[in-house]
Amino acid sequence: MTSRLETYRVEAYNTAKLSENKMHDDTVAKRFGFSGGLVPGVDVMAYMMHQPVAKWGRAFLERGLIEARFVKPVYDGEIAEIRAEESDGVLPKGNVGVIEHISQTTAGPVGSKHMKAGAQPAE
Repeated sequence: MTSRLETYRVEAYNTAKLSENKMHDDTVAKRFGFSGGLVPGVDVMAYMMHQPVAKWGRAFLERGLIEARFVKPVYDGEIAEIRAEESDGVLPKGNVGVIEHISQTTAGPVGSKHMKAGAQPAE
C-alpha cells in the first residue's frame, strides 16, 4: 500500500554565513556560479528528517537508517517543501525529502530543484 505523507514546509536558513567554509558565504559562492551561499547540508538533512520522524517517532531517531544524496543547492530564504511517500511501511529510496524551492518573492515555483533520500527504520 502506498500513501503520501503530509508535506513539510520550512524557510531555509543559512546558519553558516560566517563559517570557515566559504561556500556558505554569498560573495564566494556567487564567484563559483551559485545564486548565493549554500545552506549547510546538515541543516538540509534536518529538514528532511521531519518525514521519517513524523512517521516513526523516537524509534526512527534511535534505530532508523537514511541514505541521502544532495543533488541541488538550497539557498537562504527559500521555502523548502519536503514530500514523502510511504510504500509497505518503508519510505522508498528516492521518495523521501524531495525538495521543491519556491521563491518568497513570487506566488509560483521558480523551478524545481530536487534532493532525494531514502529512509527505512531498522527492525
